[in-house]
Amino acid sequence: MILNSHGEIGDFQEADQFQPAKSMFECGFFACAIAKSMAPVGSPPILSVAQIISDAEGWYAQYDGTDAISNTNGMSLPQLYNLLAQIGLHYQSTATDIAIVKQWVQAGYPVIIAVTETSVHDLALGDSNPYPWTAAGTHVILVTGVASDGNVLVRDSANCTNLYDPGSLRPGPRTYDAGKLVLVSATAVVPPWMPRPTSSTPPTIQGGSMGLPQGWSYVGTTLHTPGADMVLGFAAHVYQKLLAGTWEADDYNDKPQYSVPQLEASNPALGGGDQIITKKHMLGYPHNPTGAMAHLKDTVIEEYIGTELQYTRQEYAALFDAYQKLLAGGTPQMLTDLQTIAANVQQIEAIAQKYHL
Repeated sequence: MILNSHGEIGDFQEADQFQPAKSMFECGFFACAIAKSMAPVGSPPILSVAQIISDAEGWYAQYDGTDAISNTNGMSLPQLYNLLAQIGLHYQSTATDIAIVKQWVQAGYPVIIAVTETSVHDLALGDSNPYPWTAAGTHVILVTGVASDGNVLVRDSANCTNLYDPGSLRPGPRTYDAGKLVLVSATAVVPPWMPRPTSSTPPTIQGGSMGLPQGWSYVGTTLHTPGADMVLGFAAHVYQKLLAGTWEADDYNDKPQYSVPQLEASNPALGGGDQIITKKHMLGYPHNPTGAMAHLKDTVIEEYIGTELQYTRQEYAALFDAYQKLLAGGTPQMLTDLQTIAANVQQIEAIAQKYHL
């Protein structure tokens, strides 16, 4: 399973649920907005802090009548299910067992849990309750990872130092004492890049190969294919697409990634970088793109293989036509020069093969 630098199964945005003059009981709606923000590891969250606040407050008003500070309604479980469906997130209810919740997360699915406030203990705060009020009710948070010691990583929109300072949210993920959490409900959320579960039983991972076609496996940062291995960013990119069902099982590379001085002859601004060609795709990792391509620096991109093929075919056709004209009307010295060029090309190819380039 691919994890970010915090140990989470995706990249998330978060926000403080305590906004000026707004209801203080919007935790469930903020948990949904944080879940909505998720992106595959290495990609930026799809919502900003401002969008999370706006969406959560709007949904709260939609379901609970008003988002004014006087409203003390929370979120019911049917409301949670309806909202997740409304915002395009598939979900699966599951057991109120933290061990089961951790299995879901370890399989790649964040879990929205409702817990008793008094059961929440933040390990970074000396295993104490993090809330700046007298804990008594029920609270909703999003579990996004499992720590190496078995505790859980969460995104909690109420873990702040001051109810009246919307800038006082402690940055997540927070590490909560898994053994002390008392769950009221648990709902696994399906990331858009993950397969939909078929039951309330968490999917299992076997050697990092959960959800992968036969002959494929993902171990550490290496994606083993029926052909050559992929590593790091290329591996993560293809792995996510395999899990989402948008990459075909026979679409693998026969050679490892390699470095080229120009990724696309048809697009000089892309510059050089690393590249992998599979049976149906050409993936690039630009090192120093320029101009309109500059934002693609050090990211995995799916190159325009059709455009590149058309361009190189046209270039080849022009070169071949020029070559034929030279053969037809060239002088003896010109033909000798052409033979020398051909011999040099063959020598370069032989050296490249010798050193497996």
